[in-house]
Amino acid sequence: MRLRRRPKYYRWRKRMLKPPLTIANILCWVDAHRQVTGKWPTLWSGEIAAARYETWLAVNHALKDGLRGLHGREKGDILSPS
Repeated sequence: MRLRRRPKYYRWRKRMLKPPLTIANILCWVDAHRQVTGKWPTLWSGEIAAARYETWLAVNHALKDGLRGLHGREKGDILSPS
């Protein structure tokens, strides 16, 4: 049985449907993560409990690259794994 491939525009459409991020929302998510786990979030902390379908890795990329309404940084990861 041959698997069907998704159309080429699928990733673009999926990305365009995500709402813009704000620094205030991200800081609230960080505080909530810290309260629940006792640790600061890292790139590999997985899904954000307070935000549906969001991951810390995706938020880091948005912060670093200036995506989804945020201003980008020049170098380095915002959520470092230290």
